[in-house]
Amino acid sequence: MIITFVEQMIYHLQNGLHSEKFHRLKARELHMLIQAYYTHEEVVSLLYPVLKKMYYMNPKVPHTKK
Repeated sequence: MIITFVEQMIYHLQNGLHSEKFHRLKARELHMLIQAYYTHEEVVSLLYPVLKKMYYMNPKVPHTKK
């Protein structure tokens, strides 16, 4: 399901569809697809690496070394 969504997004972006309204609608669509087709655990395992990297790249967040 997500693969199809991504393929469609690539197609539209490559063909010049860059409106703010389009991007907001597609963000809502992605959110709905994730809620409908994926468990909480699957979403966490998908997003954890990205969110972890964003967290550690944020200079405003104090980090402790382990």
